[in-house]
Amino acid sequence: MHTPLTYIDLFSGAGGLSLGFEQAGFQQLLSVEMESDYCQTYRTNFPHHQLLQKDLTTLTEQDLINCLNGQAVDLIIGGPPCQGFSMAGKIGWTFTDDPRNHLFKEFVRIVKIVQPYFFVMENVARLYTHNSGKTRIEIIQAFQNIGYSVECKILSAADFGVPQIRSRVIFIGRRDKGKISFPEPLQISHQTVGSAIGHFPKLAAGESNPHVANHEAMNHSAQMLEKMAFVKNGGNRNDIPEPLRPKTGDIRKYIRYNSNKTSRLYYRRYAQSFSL
Repeated sequence: MHTPLTYIDLFSGAGGLSLGFEQAGFQQLLSVEMESDYCQTYRTNFPHHQLLQKDLTTLTEQDLINCLNGQAVDLIIGGPPCQGFSMAGKIGWTFTDDPRNHLFKEFVRIVKIVQPYFFVMENVARLYTHNSGKTRIEIIQAFQNIGYSVECKILSAADFGVPQIRSRVIFIGRRDKGKISFPEPLQISHQTVGSAIGHFPKLAAGESNPHVANHEAMNHSAQMLEKMAFVKNGGNRNDIPEPLRPKTGDIRKYIRYNSNKTSRLYYRRYAQSFSL
């Protein structure tokens, strides 16, 4: 009988990484998350999982011993927030020196304590090239210093069936000197927004559907609905006639994704050209 590989999920959030590894046949042993709202969602998604609501900086080796109860851990997964890009590269200042990146160091600390065979860490794609690649090298060296071989690569979610062009940098480490390989993109066309969610029942403002979890429409005002009606498929606030066009506020309200295309992260692009 095949024994599934086991994993710990750090910074588990709502459980996106856990879902993928569950679908791949891995067995969850422990997930750690400190935010109560995220924990509530995680428990809804995975009622059978062991979830520890705790600040990772206070997670001790004894906590892990108590939670794991002698079970061997094959893999640690997670995406620690790495917010301190601006200071790295300045004289005498490195990525791991920045206190905003302390959670990355906590990930390394837990890997060092648990000593799994493998780890998978994901983060924003720009980390790969940040500071002319020095940040990436610094991260790899942090894992090499605790005995792991490491490779990293930028992967696009759209290449694996997700209806959004979202790239992430993936670090894979293993404790021995074996080969590290990354999945090849699926030989399929990119999924569109329409193919992913177009089958959901249509809703009027303020309505919800009891048969589809979380399928709820914002209770927009009549004025907002009037403005939104002008926004074409794939359009934005510029489709709204000048007299009605909003001059201030959150422009994301007026972006309509093109249902015939894979979605993009439009917000940054439009935010850069939108002045209050």
